[in-house]
Amino acid sequence: MQPRIHSNTANKSWTTCGPTQMWQSTTTPQTLFLNVHSDASHLSAKVARSHTAGYYFLGSIPQDNKPIHINRTIHITSTILWLVTTSATEAKLGALFYNTKEAKIIRLTLNELGHLQPPT
Repeated sequence: MQPRIHSNTANKSWTTCGPTQMWQSTTTPQTLFLNVHSDASHLSAKVARSHTAGYYFLGSIPQDNKPIHINRTIHITSTILWLVTTSATEAKLGALFYNTKEAKIIRLTLNELGHLQPPT
């Protein structure tokens, strides 16, 4: 079998070397900033509890009216808040608090690995 090399498309390339395939990333340092999307649903679980979710990914720095370039998803979380919230706003704030705690650990890890994060 002859090795085939596929062209670079959408920030990644596949290289076929005999029977094995290798994925090669062509990421740039400008796309390695931690981004977190946080959400919650109010009173959607039993005993008056609320669901929370967080989507953590590396991407570009958010700018007004420009899409965020998503590089890699690094963590997804979904949990039930242990406290009872009285409104959807409180549920979303609870989710934001939980996701911020998780993001702080990931941010420190990225800084330790040399992927410096901008101030928040």
